[in-house]
Parts: sequence; C-alpha cells; structure tokens
Amino acid sequence: MGSNMRWLSISAVWIALGCSFGDQVGVLRHTGVDPAEDTADADVDTDIDTDADSDSDSDTDTDSDTDSDTDADTDTDTDTDPCVPGVIDVDGDGDTCDVDCDDLDPDIGPSQLEVCDDGIDNDCDPLTIDLYDFDGDGADCSIDCADGNPARSPNLAEVCDDVVDNDCDFQLDCLDTDCALDPTCLSCVPGVTDDDGDGDTCDVDCDDNDADVGPSQSEICNDGLDNDCDAYTLDLFDLDGDGSDCSVDCDDSEELVYPGNSEVPCDGLDNDCDPATLNNRDTDGDGVGECSDCDDGNANVFPGNAEILCDGLDNDCDPATSNNPDGDGDGVGVCSDCDDGNANMFPGNVEVFCDGLDNDCDLATLNNPDLDGDGVQVCNGDCDDTNANMFPGNAEVFCDGLDNDCDLATLNNPDGDGDGVGVCTDCDDANANRFPGNAEVICDGMDNDCDAATPNNPDGDGDGVGACTDCDDGNANVYPGNAEVFCDGLDNDCDAGTPNNPDADGDGVQVCNGDCDDGDPLRFPGNPEVCDDGIDNDCNVDVDCADASCVLDPVCP
Repeated sequence: MGSNMRWLSISAVWIALGCSFGDQVGVLRHTGVDPAEDTADADVDTDIDTDADSDSDSDTDTDSDTDSDTDADTDTDTDTDPCVPGVIDVDGDGDTCDVDCDDLDPDIGPSQLEVCDDGIDNDCDPLTIDLYDFDGDGADCSIDCADGNPARSPNLAEVCDDVVDNDCDFQLDCLDTDCALDPTCLSCVPGVTDDDGDGDTCDVDCDDNDADVGPSQSEICNDGLDNDCDAYTLDLFDLDGDGSDCSVDCDDSEELVYPGNSEVPCDGLDNDCDPATLNNRDTDGDGVGECSDCDDGNANVFPGNAEILCDGLDNDCDPATSNNPDGDGDGVGVCSDCDDGNANMFPGNVEVFCDGLDNDCDLATLNNPDLDGDGVQVCNGDCDDTNANMFPGNAEVFCDGLDNDCDLATLNNPDGDGDGVGVCTDCDDANANRFPGNAEVICDGMDNDCDAATPNNPDGDGDGVGACTDCDDGNANVYPGNAEVFCDGLDNDCDAGTPNNPDADGDGVQVCNGDCDDGDPLRFPGNPEVCDDGIDNDCNVDVDCADASCVLDPVCP
C-alpha cells in the first residue's frame, strides 16, 4: 500500500510539471523498513545476539522479561517505548512509527518522495541519493525538467516532431528555435497552417495535430497534456488561488470553496467541500432553515406561520403581512390608532375643527375652540382662529395682509385706479399712469414707475440741461445757452438762427471756407494783394511786398 501511495504521489508531481505518464516510467522506490520483520516482539531490542540460534524470539517477556534464549546478554529493557506498530503516527504523514525513520517530521517517511537536493532522507531509504538521476540520462534532479523520462534532459537535442520538450528549455518541437530549419517545421506557414483546426496556427500551437492542445485552449485538470501550450501552467492547477488544486477542489472557479474551509451559512456554496456540513441550519427547530427564516432564534417566527397582530414579531416572515396593520391607510397601525377604520383619526394627526371627529385621538384637544380669544369660535365662522384681528364683523384694515372681516369680497389691497397695482404699493392709486413697473414717460411731469430714482427729465449727456429742453441730449456740446462753435457742424446753442458758418463781414467768403478775418471785408481768399496797405488781403499769410504777387509792383523795392 505504501509503495502504491508513493507511486501516486510521484505521478501527481510529474503531472504538475506538465510531464506525460511516460515521464514517470522507471521511477522505482524502496520503502525501507519491512514491517513484517521482527513482529513477534513489540519492543525494539538494542542488544546484539552472539549465538547462532535461529529461534524466532519465543521468549515470554512481560515488559520486565529476561530473554530466555541462550544469548550472552540479558534483555533488561522495560518496554516503555510508546510506539504501537501499525497504529501510532505522531507526525500524521501516513507512516506509522514502526516504519517512519523520523516520526516527528511529516516530510519524512517511507511514503514521502525524495526531495531533490534538500539534505534530508525524505523517503527513509539511504540508497536514494539526494541529487538523484532517476532516468539515468546524465542530468540529476536539480537540472532535469523530467527526471523520470530519459527522453527529456538539458543534455539532449530537441526532436522537432515528438510533442516532447526534449532539451528542457520549455519550447516544444517547432516552437523551439532549434527546430527553425528542420524540414518537419518548414511545412508550417505561420499565421495560416492550422492542421487540427483549433484556431491556433502551427507557429504558436505546440501540438497542431491535437485540437485539445493550443494557446487558446484552457488547461484541463490532471489530463497529462499541456492543453494551453504553457509549460508554466500546472496540470494540477489552482484556478481560484484558494490553495486547493483542481483534483481535490469541488469548485476550482470559486475561491471560497475548498476542502477544509469554514462553511459560510446561506451563501449557496459548499465552502468546505463536505455535503455533510449544512449550509442552511434550523437553529430554533421551527422546521425552517436559517437561510429563509427571518429569525432563526425564535420558533414563533418563520415563513408560513400565522401573523399575530400587535405582538411585535413578524410571525410569518413576510413584511407585507403587517403585525400592526393600518386598516384605514392613515399611516398609524391598529395597535395605536383610536379608530383604524377612519383615516381622519390617528395619534399625531392635526385636529380638524368642526368635523365632529377626534382627529388626533386626544380628547383634550377641542374640536370647536376659540384659540385667539376674539369671541368667535372657529366653527362659527372665524376664518383664522389663531389671529384675534380676524373674525366676522371686524373692520377691514387696508394693507395689513389680513382678511380682518373674514370676507374675501372686502379687499385688503384695493386697486382704486384699475392699473393692476393695489393701493398698498401704488404711489398714486388715483392715477392709472402711475404704478410700480410702469415705463417712465419722459417729460410728462409724472413719476410713472413710482421710482424717484428714475428722472422724468433726464440729462443723458451730462451737459446740465435735461432731455425735455436739450435739442440733442446725446451730445454734451449741444444745449440751450451754449456758445456756438463755428465750423463744428453742431447747433451748439440749440438756436437755428445762430449760423455755424457765418460771413460776418459780407465779403462773400464764410469763415469756414477760409476767410482769415471775417470781421474785415478787405481780407478773404482770392482778394488781390494790395502791396502797400499793411494787411494780408488774399489771406495767404504774406503781407504787401512779401507776397509773390507784389514782386513787380513799383512800390516794392
């Protein structure tokens, strides 16, 4: 049995390395101590028999026996060894104390694999060297990628068509750069040839003759194939990373499910991979498990139970079935409502005066009070029983915002001029042309918009004269009383009778047309220069003999 277990363990390791079953052939292991030897005597004698007797130790020792054989020694042991052959296994590795060479270390025992180069006799067999070469291919276990397969070794050349990583470089056949020029691989057209039709072309498929093998395939647990063409993907993989490989994990796609995990109630998962561990317990024994029981600590609460009103429990685990139903829909359940058949009566409701009902379920609250003490009760016509200034028969006080006489026909803010604005805000409720929001009409002498800040005679250009008398209220150089500025094109004094381009001396040339002295009729452009009168007659700046026209005049030297 121990030998078989060890062979299975070796197989598991080989498969985890991506090796085929053939890689394991020839890995024979010695189990060490033979449990059939020396079974007649439970104690382990440390004495050395010097006689040649062939007895089978037929002594009748009773834990303080003296060997009755003819040995020279006297067996004085008291048999206090706690080891019970075939029973005691201190380290829990499956090898009992009578065959385990170190029963305090679970990594050491006849059923354990020898671990390469760890300096420990893992399998209790001194004949198994620590740097072993199981397949005898000349490469020891520290460098051989498949030490059970002589066809795989770092010392070998890659065979390009055997679907084996012969040279241990984790590149198979035509994917190995050593096979680039091999005739077997030259038939491959990269990106085109796909012999097995798995969607992976020959240049990336490590076995293009097997549709279950290719980079696009998922690794299949423990099938002995490198399904995804990735030597680093273990055949005994752990997809969900929960520490349990696919051969023992009952759901390797769920990290919360693996042998030895704690069961999580009601998650719908077999967390510990043990169907005997209930996922849906019934703690209160009411026949309904905790996953659907809304209170598994109370046997009076479970789905399907009859609801008991006002006991404070959700007896049937159905929130739709109220423990405190509201028959009238007023928001207060029957357990505290004084009339659960009338939606107008419930604690906390506002008392509605004069309806004949106890609206707030409080008899101390009057249904027809005179809260403001104005002598008129609310049920007798007081339109606001919280304000003593409002009651039928009272005089209306304009603009106080109250219906003083409780008569809506009596306006509190009448509109006397019908301009749409009541007297309380209208600055002149007798003039329909004056009210807040109206457009100001310039120069009509009224405050049309009831805003003193809006002038009726504005001065748009800031020249000190309002628009009502200013002939151009957009130009500060134009207003009544201003001095006329000749030749500026403006009526500066707002007087059309004042010419902007005069001919004051009547010489026929206006001042804006070049008359250099519009007060002297002897001076204007085009007039002949008089060479000895001492004035600039032609308005060309040159006077008398300095003027070019006087060069030949006799009076000029």
